[in-house]
Amino acid sequence: MKDILIIDERIPYTGGTRTEKIIKYLPKFGWRPIILTIDQMRKNPFAFEILEQYDNSPCKIYGTKTLPNFYLLNKLRLPRLGSILNRFFFVPDTNVNWIPNAIAKASTIFKNESPQIIYSTSPNEGVHIIGYLLKLIFNKPWVADFRDLWTLCHGRYAPLTHFHHALNHFLEKSIYQKWSDLIIANTQENKRIIVDRFRVNPEKIKVVTNGFDPDEIILSTPDNSKGENLALGYFGAFIKPMTCYQEFLSGFEEALSSEKRFILKLWAVLSEKQKQEILKNPVIRNHISFREYTSHKQGMKELAEADVLVIILKKTFPYVAPQKLYNYLALNKPILAIVPPDGCTARIIRETNSGIVVSPDNHTDIAKQLLDLHKKWERADLKSQQNIAALNKYRSDNLTKDLARTFSALI
Repeated sequence: MKDILIIDERIPYTGGTRTEKIIKYLPKFGWRPIILTIDQMRKNPFAFEILEQYDNSPCKIYGTKTLPNFYLLNKLRLPRLGSILNRFFFVPDTNVNWIPNAIAKASTIFKNESPQIIYSTSPNEGVHIIGYLLKLIFNKPWVADFRDLWTLCHGRYAPLTHFHHALNHFLEKSIYQKWSDLIIANTQENKRIIVDRFRVNPEKIKVVTNGFDPDEIILSTPDNSKGENLALGYFGAFIKPMTCYQEFLSGFEEALSSEKRFILKLWAVLSEKQKQEILKNPVIRNHISFREYTSHKQGMKELAEADVLVIILKKTFPYVAPQKLYNYLALNKPILAIVPPDGCTARIIRETNSGIVVSPDNHTDIAKQLLDLHKKWERADLKSQQNIAALNKYRSDNLTKDLARTFSALI
């Protein structure tokens, strides 16, 4: 079995991330993952639960500390100042504070193990600086995996000054064009953007999408019982720059004016301010159930109770296909996708025949589709008719098999 060093700042995370599924399936295809990460055991409440799945795996996890940063100002109730100082002094992000400890721990790993490939995965992009330095030190091929775009991800990328942008752009361009041996993009659309904007040889970029774990399909056994309300389920974050949750709630409110038997179940990361803002609306506040954000495994079990699964993306994010989309595919439930109609999420929904696509800027159409779904639910006709052949290419095991072949070819 060949060894690969995987650099990811957050392992374990929630149990449902792309990296965690790659780690799970790589040994099946002849690669032993050796993980270099920032120690999550004290700050991740799901860490021990997630690590149980690796008990019988040959993979090894090396956790390290990182040097302090200005988030220490949170203890003085100065989080905004801490964030500004971090963005000013640390480029591309605070993972540069991890570099000394990461290099030291990697030296131990290369002394005790025999990794043949270095693989770093972002966001955040500071892990790629570590990957590049390890490539120089240990003379091994380096694969840079981008789960999101970098300077072109406008909902996340916000440099403080033109100088900071120029430095980020230099690092990004150098990694794409010269420093890395292979780039992984998570959608065909992202590959095309990287090729066009940075003039990268298309042969250097491999597309490996996110995927769903086939072991989780058993959670989606159809339940023919019907509750008092049509249950809409949403799992993930309500991030204002990226998600069109306000537009969705406007459509939800309009649907409630015609039909009251809806309940929106939110397993969502949202601020107290956002929560109170939602609850101010007298029409929808009695039709929303806020659920505790939980681990991926528990979240999938609870989400399987919903009748319809919801995805929300602003129109300015046509190139994004969030991990929740692939998790939803495993649950075999109808998906209401309020997303850019010409984007990659919409393409995957149509390709797999997994649901309905509605434009984010049309709350009347959102309401109409909700009411149509309600009528089907009343008739007990709310069934998924997924295209199984199309689904198979998004299985995590199949995707990891393809990735393992790429690693073998690289060495």
